[in-house]
Amino acid sequence: MEDISVLLAENPSALILTDINDNILYFNNVVPELFNISPDALFYENAFVGIIGKNPKKWASQKEKILKKGIGTFETRYHKQGGGIIDLEFKCKVVGLKGEKKIILSIRDISDRKIVIKKLLTEQQKNKLILDSIPAMIYVKDTKNHLIGMNHAFEEVSGLNMEMAYGKNLAELSVDQKLAELNWIDDLEVIETGIPKRNIIEPFFANKTHWLITDKIPFKTLDGEIIGIIGFSIDITERKSAEESLLRSEKKFRLLFETAPDGILLGSLDGKLLSANKSFLDMLGYTADEIENMTYYDITHEKYQKEGLNLLRSSIENNIDVGYIEQEYLRKNGSSIPVMITGWIIKDDEGNPAQLGAHVKDLTLEKKAKELEKSLLEKEKEQLEKDLAARNRELNTKVAQLIETNELVNDVISNMESIQSMKDSGKTRAINAVIRDLTNRSKEDFWSQFELTFGQVHQSFYENLFQKYPNLTPNEKKLCAFLKLNLSTKDISSITHQSIRSLEIARSRLRQKMNLDRSSNLTKYLSKF
Repeated sequence: MEDISVLLAENPSALILTDINDNILYFNNVVPELFNISPDALFYENAFVGIIGKNPKKWASQKEKILKKGIGTFETRYHKQGGGIIDLEFKCKVVGLKGEKKIILSIRDISDRKIVIKKLLTEQQKNKLILDSIPAMIYVKDTKNHLIGMNHAFEEVSGLNMEMAYGKNLAELSVDQKLAELNWIDDLEVIETGIPKRNIIEPFFANKTHWLITDKIPFKTLDGEIIGIIGFSIDITERKSAEESLLRSEKKFRLLFETAPDGILLGSLDGKLLSANKSFLDMLGYTADEIENMTYYDITHEKYQKEGLNLLRSSIENNIDVGYIEQEYLRKNGSSIPVMITGWIIKDDEGNPAQLGAHVKDLTLEKKAKELEKSLLEKEKEQLEKDLAARNRELNTKVAQLIETNELVNDVISNMESIQSMKDSGKTRAINAVIRDLTNRSKEDFWSQFELTFGQVHQSFYENLFQKYPNLTPNEKKLCAFLKLNLSTKDISSITHQSIRSLEIARSRLRQKMNLDRSSNLTKYLSKF
């Protein structure tokens, strides 16, 4: 015990020797001073429990671990007699003395260290608060590609937190190993050269749906040693999406520009031609390089230049679209081409006129179509006039026939009235005379009148018929005319006083002469002439 006493006395730290029942067996002279207690009071019962914080259960748990492991360390807070609080660190070791277990406790006042740590934590908290208030994503990695720090913005976008991610290799946290490798290549370059690398645009290694623009700088100690990298990233997902959307729009516009069936022309406000699509170039016969060296005057017919120029000036001054203009453009070979131009003002971001755009439609086919339509209308009008004249002639003929028929009826009435006043011996002769007169009149030039009227209405029928069948007899000619009028055999029999049988034989002969089989419709065939 004396040897131990000498050892404990010479130790600068406060030392206490206890048995396993918490009885203080020995202490050095530093202990009373540290605890502000008299030496005699240290030998009182439960004095040790008062020193370690007056919490027997907590010490019992600590002592059990110390006895089991042989060593142990714990901290506690001590309230000094007379006032004051100190933070203590106990380092314990189990020793054997005279066959019994004893515990040596080395006690150190760590109040100053606690204050320093508290200040450091406070400073770290302040720094963390500052970092978390920065909207940019900030993260720190060591030279082994381990994540050792991040701010709130990084946690929010990545879905990670410091507790789960600390010390892990980037490959363990990345959703894409290839992306993690590329990211680490940039880090190594900064670590090895000590030169920051800026404006790195890439998908986020923890979330590929996000795009970042990142600056990476060396993470150095106060001595200048590089111990990792610090990354500053800004989420540009929306900007990237907008750029891609704009690129797609530009591609769509270019596709529309190049494949449009009509011409599209872009020009400057002073009339210089800037660009034209394939349809426009084909329309005028120029190449793209030739167009870019030309102006509005080079492609516009002289008679339209002044009017078009005035419209352009008015549109630019009033910042309104040009509208529709019908002009003539000049081809490369010198010929002119009718066009319909739809012009508009292309504005800059501030709404001011910047360029001119024009949709150019070739009116050549439309002009020809209109001329053809006009020609057809004139022919149709001419034919209608002919038809009207024919109808009028037919009407005049019918009126003449009606007048003639009325005259005949009046003559018959007058004759019959005269016959009524005659004696019986003369009536028979008079009636026979009337009958003969009617018979003669019915036969008198009937065919001549019919042929005249028919020829007026169907002017080209006989000409076309005789051109194909020059050997037709007069009776066959008459039969063809009646069939052209779609008259039935019965109607033809009534007009010509021929029997139906005779007419059927005549139709059969006519069919043979025309080389038509029995299944062919003779009336329909003749209607085509």
